[in-house]
Amino acid sequence: MKRFSICSGLLFLLFGFTNVNGNLLSNPGFEKWVDGAPENWDRSSSSYFFYEETIWHGGSLSLKIELKSTTQVKPDISQLVPVQAGWVYTFSAYVYDNNPDGELGLLINWRTVEDNDISTIWSGRSTTETGWKGLAIYDREAPSNAAFARVRIKAYGDVGPLYVDDANFYGDQSLPVTVSSFQGQYTGDAVVLKWTTEEEKDIVKFEIMRSVCEAGPFETIAQLFPQYKQYSGMSGGSYQYLDLNFPISEALWYCLEEQNENEVTETYGPISVSCLFNHESETSGLCGVYPNPFNPTTKIRYRVSGEFLTQALVIYDIQGRLVRKFDITQEMSGEYIQSWDGRNQSGEALAGGVYVVVLISDGTPVATQKMLKLH
Repeated sequence: MKRFSICSGLLFLLFGFTNVNGNLLSNPGFEKWVDGAPENWDRSSSSYFFYEETIWHGGSLSLKIELKSTTQVKPDISQLVPVQAGWVYTFSAYVYDNNPDGELGLLINWRTVEDNDISTIWSGRSTTETGWKGLAIYDREAPSNAAFARVRIKAYGDVGPLYVDDANFYGDQSLPVTVSSFQGQYTGDAVVLKWTTEEEKDIVKFEIMRSVCEAGPFETIAQLFPQYKQYSGMSGGSYQYLDLNFPISEALWYCLEEQNENEVTETYGPISVSCLFNHESETSGLCGVYPNPFNPTTKIRYRVSGEFLTQALVIYDIQGRLVRKFDITQEMSGEYIQSWDGRNQSGEALAGGVYVVVLISDGTPVATQKMLKLH
């Protein structure tokens, strides 16, 4: 879960990965040896590598690399590991380097299915300090044509020894849908939630969850389905949901969960929405609906400010579905009246029930009010 505590109406970027695999290396702690060599590791030379029983980080053995005096050889030890193109991988190990004339480094060689080299990534090298220190290559994406990674531990310098232990290579699957923003705002009679996506090709659904506490428990209040993946050339889209039946609380907490076709889920939030609202502080706002309840027509009074470029009155049903929109064309600040005949955008009479009018200024909801249409 991507956890954030944010004030209502603010925009945050949320990125994440899921499906963390365990260590993909065999014999990562160099505990198993065969004929003087660490099992499942390939060596560039047999004369530089030994097991060590007195200096180790985990288990009971470590790998000792003994460099020969004045040699220009840079011995390395490696494994070839299958990878998934587009996944993000991290390679790390613990090194013990108290040798001022030698260093250790990590490398990742991306390889094709034919085991041809694509590219190489280097880590920084170890520093001369007493004790075990971590060394890593973090969060590197496998190229689109990568099928393998050759992960390597390489020695540099003239004099040994150097030690390495507890190597780790793991991958994270990047989600096909990335939510780039998730925000909420209280507008009087509703909480308006908005989010945007970067890509939607494999998304199945979104779930909105709510709680009166940051720590939960959270309940699912709505499920929504992607709108944009069927449109050619459109990689992502924008969504909005109105929470009209929320509990009385000074603040509410919301999470957004996305699920793809492989049942992989990612949760964003929780975000906090303050439910303390001051109508008088708004330059634009709703001034009342009369009559309310009504049948079949009512009048919506609203106040607008000339500082906003675009404004609209939008009416939703109790499920949060848009039923009618009125664009506001006034160029001067002041109070105005909009009549509504209880019909939708197509001119069809709507059933009796609760509806919500939202005043939008520059794309942001600034006020809401409930209306009851009688049968």
